[in-house]
Amino acid sequence: PRTLFPYTTLFRSAPSAYVPPLSQTCLTTPPQANDGILGFTTASALESAKTQTHELKFQRTPLLIPSLAKIVSLAAGNNHILALSSTGQVFAWGTAEQRQLARRVPSRTRIGALTPSRVALPPITLIAAGAYHSFAIADSGTVYAWGANNFGQTGIPSHAGDSDTIIPLPTPIPALGAYAIRAIASGEHHSLACTQEGQVLIWGRSNDHQAGLSLSTLPLSTLPDSTSTSTSTSTLILDSRARPPILAPTLIPDLSSVE
Repeated sequence: PRTLFPYTTLFRSAPSAYVPPLSQTCLTTPPQANDGILGFTTASALESAKTQTHELKFQRTPLLIPSLAKIVSLAAGNNHILALSSTGQVFAWGTAEQRQLARRVPSRTRIGALTPSRVALPPITLIAAGAYHSFAIADSGTVYAWGANNFGQTGIPSHAGDSDTIIPLPTPIPALGAYAIRAIASGEHHSLACTQEGQVLIWGRSNDHQAGLSLSTLPLSTLPDSTSTSTSTSTLILDSRARPPILAPTLIPDLSSVE
């Protein structure tokens, strides 16, 4: 019905990670955060907390997100969402405990994290989200990452492997500086990137064959410290407790010409 979908709304078949350019943005699934509905006004979340009405935490029918316009793509993690506008601005909302929103949200005002807020970044051409971390590729080609980094899934070596490690703000990934990255995909503890030439890099947790290569052939190093600027693309990292190995951004040698 037109009460739910404005006349300007377009519907197309597309992969779930891609949203066609829309003049107005609607979500067509009932997303929920711990505190209420993702991306909508916080009124229902506040009412839910006040009345203990669990149903108010869900949006069962498509609803326009009034604060977003000219959105060309969305990327979703386990409990956060990124949106990219036609002007290269990035917006984030959802749960912020692992800083996947690139902002600190005090616990007393955590419901405010459900409303889309702009991320401080230069003009961006592509966004991607892992379970609890986020990526953005700038017009310049620089790849930024932020969020959970307990298995080095952001590709940033600083304290990767520590259980509570986070990258609080968008930070360039040094090891990807030598590549022209055109696409990124990510799981909970590992991430991948595809270059313009069709090469594929992988990083993060690697003890369950996520890497698609033999770890025994890779050089082993200790965990870099917070001042490390290493751009190594072939390093297997173990922390002081020898927990599951962490892979720095590494080319998968038998994979090429990927489109």
